[in-house]
Amino acid sequence: MKRMILIVTTLLMLAGAALAESAPDGFLNVDTSQASDGCIVVRRPETEKRLTVTVGTGTWKAEYPLDDESVTLPLQFGSGNYLIALYEASEDHPENRSLLDSLQISVKMDNPLSCFLHPNLYVRYDSGSSWVLKAEELTAGLKDPMEQYTAISGYIVNNYVYNFIKSVTERTDALPDIQDCWDQKMGISQDLAALSCAMLRSRGIPAMLFAGSKEDGITYWWVVAVVNQEYILFDPTKRVCASEMTDLLFSLYSDAMAY
Repeated sequence: MKRMILIVTTLLMLAGAALAESAPDGFLNVDTSQASDGCIVVRRPETEKRLTVTVGTGTWKAEYPLDDESVTLPLQFGSGNYLIALYEASEDHPENRSLLDSLQISVKMDNPLSCFLHPNLYVRYDSGSSWVLKAEELTAGLKDPMEQYTAISGYIVNNYVYNFIKSVTERTDALPDIQDCWDQKMGISQDLAALSCAMLRSRGIPAMLFAGSKEDGITYWWVVAVVNQEYILFDPTKRVCASEMTDLLFSLYSDAMAY
């Protein structure tokens, strides 16, 4: 638990080192109107090439696919200077990429947890999502955030199962599929964790979607919710009896990143 708090605190509070000023060059289209609230929107330029976006500070960096027309990305490293960079993959060698454009922004957040209160590329939902409506139903009349957290996490545990049919290795690089998880009432770790985060965030409870990988490259996902200023680790995959990873998370998954 001490290591968990250390990782969370480091990710949230570490400000980036100063970065050189840069200006957009026409390729990178970024809406920063919500930056103080912890997120940005990156719009895809008109191209058939495979594109990725990196968002980071001088110390931390996260990379995202830019497959949709626009994507909402979290600024999970707190206040500071962020460098946003757009890359294009080589047609012959997709693992090779070239920098198309970059942009620096300076961000000041009143609440470093704000980015974990909104939907983004990994945690998708809106006011009409079935899982949001269910979260509203489950928490009706509950004023204490801990009661709300208990109702939502309990619903996941009691109504969902692990999808043993869908191989983890097939999904290592895939984004969470909340819609499929909701429809099938099953999922693997990223699906169950992302669904949990979406339901909690929709009720105003900050929920971090953590991902980390072992030496064998297998990625594992879990949730850290902040309830009444207490950090609570929720591992839905273990709770549905599909994994025993919670006790080993912070010894095996040292490169954990929150989304």
